[in-house]
Amino acid sequence: MALTIKEFNSALDGISEQEPGTQVSQLLESYRQEFNRQYQELSKNGGNIDALQELLEMIMAQLRSILRQDSWSNAGGQSDSNPSSIQVGASSHSANSGNAANSGNIGGHTLNAVTEPSSVSGPPPTTSKTASIDSSSFSTTMPEGRLSEDEGKQLAVQVMNRLIKEYGLTPEQAAGIVGNLYMESAGMNPHANQFSQFSGGASNPDAFGDPSGARVQDNTGYGWAQWGESRKDGLIQYAKANNMDPGSSAANLGFLMQELSSPSEGQVIQSLKKTESVEEAMMVFRRDYERAAVGGAADGERLNSAQDIYELYMNQYG
Repeated sequence: MALTIKEFNSALDGISEQEPGTQVSQLLESYRQEFNRQYQELSKNGGNIDALQELLEMIMAQLRSILRQDSWSNAGGQSDSNPSSIQVGASSHSANSGNAANSGNIGGHTLNAVTEPSSVSGPPPTTSKTASIDSSSFSTTMPEGRLSEDEGKQLAVQVMNRLIKEYGLTPEQAAGIVGNLYMESAGMNPHANQFSQFSGGASNPDAFGDPSGARVQDNTGYGWAQWGESRKDGLIQYAKANNMDPGSSAANLGFLMQELSSPSEGQVIQSLKKTESVEEAMMVFRRDYERAAVGGAADGERLNSAQDIYELYMNQYG
């Protein structure tokens, strides 16, 4: 029987937990993000979902074969089978191939396993020096340009999944967090500068890149939570200490979790655990973590984002 998308995600979770912080977990995450994105696209456009599920089953068989040969995780070195290349049908995906893609035709759509090079190659990034935080399955380099809507929402789903596991949150509570982050960063862009600095706001490509400002500690926001002033300093310092780009998803996630595990910001998690709905969780995180003074239309945008991402998460994991 062909693998469903939920079974695929569950199987990847199990392998990642066995192989934390390794190139295997990075490769699994890159496959997860791309195939979940393709799944959503095919669902919307009427593609052949059964064919995609059969392909997922083939990928899982290859991944299990790689793990049986003790690739990556053994101190003795790589196996003779070159585990950086996974065969899928007649094509292969190399962990060092950058944006080279594997493709298959499914229901008139081309299925491409395209990933950011940094998410699957090179040594695992160093984790935080001040907290036990593993963001190794997220890219340590800054994206090139603004993320697409699909890329941003798939990234939000993966952040949700990580927060649920780390803090024991419900999907509703985690969705309240990422709905805020998605809205603040115009689609989960880890390299988003405060848009008010730029003509055209988020539509200006210059808004996405390195942290702006004549000095590191300024009053303009940056990243998923639009951290400013000393917290913006904190993000930049966290990234530097862990050999990450401050505009990367790994740095944003690591710093977010460092704050949520700290005495100063950790109470937010306890407050979130008292909420029961996506809307309640969104409001708590906006009030207690973002400390944003605005409501009204902005809250509506936060809530819409949170609910959309919640539904996407439940389709993939629920």
